[in-house]
Amino acid sequence: MSWWRAWPLAVLVTFQVAGWIGGPRAGRLQADAAWPSLAHPLGIDGRGRDFAWIVVHGAERFTAAGLAAAALLVVLVVLYAAWSHDREVGLHRLVRAAASWAGTMPRLLVVLLVMMALPEPNVWVMAAVLLVLYLPVALDEAAVRLEALQRERVLLGARAHGLSPWRIAVHHLALGHLRPALLAHAAYLFVQVAFAEIAIAYVFGGSAIVPGLATSWGAELRSLMGRIPHFGETVCWQESGPCVAYVEAFQGLALVLVVALLLGGVARLGRSAAGGLEDRA
Repeated sequence: MSWWRAWPLAVLVTFQVAGWIGGPRAGRLQADAAWPSLAHPLGIDGRGRDFAWIVVHGAERFTAAGLAAAALLVVLVVLYAAWSHDREVGLHRLVRAAASWAGTMPRLLVVLLVMMALPEPNVWVMAAVLLVLYLPVALDEAAVRLEALQRERVLLGARAHGLSPWRIAVHHLALGHLRPALLAHAAYLFVQVAFAEIAIAYVFGGSAIVPGLATSWGAELRSLMGRIPHFGETVCWQESGPCVAYVEAFQGLALVLVVALLLGGVARLGRSAAGGLEDRA
């Protein structure tokens, strides 16, 4: 996998850091709606907000939680590898059987039910639920690889030289044989957290994850898509100034493009890692 393909994740992390540094700037009123300019790269929306900062703060809502869930997934799989790499092959088959059952659960539906049960939907709870639901899939992949390594006696030499289980799990497995699978599953889980946050905010029609003036890509998409003028519809009669409906239509399409490029790019990163795993198999 080429690391330059990780640029979408780097952009999202940059948005996260910029959101922390910039504070609630996206909630400040600027002026009337305006087309993009050097001062406002994505223009000003109908509520007088700098839309570029809306995009930055929207990404902030899921990036930290998604990265935390992905990192914890990697840690849990490595712990499983450290504990089970020298055990009987039958253990891995048992894990695979359990994973095949747990992996069939409808994750988004479960997340929606949990969020509806909470007094206030929470992105960290959502990420934790998705981690629990997705972990069996990653463990299944690890069990398959460990079972193959045991059959081929790949790690027998490392154990014969007295290397500790942790050194074997980290050096030979996490950074070696299991690395493509870990990267792929971490990327997939991150994308699931992001899309779940967007979907929940879109369904509930507001910032369903963080209260107050917080922004969300899902909430903005719901608001903007509902105001896009239909083909042939006349929506602006003012004699001067930009048409708010057309400005917001542009911003809605720009946000869709941002979602497709960044989250699609992270998903492609996972597919690239999975392709590397297949090449090594």
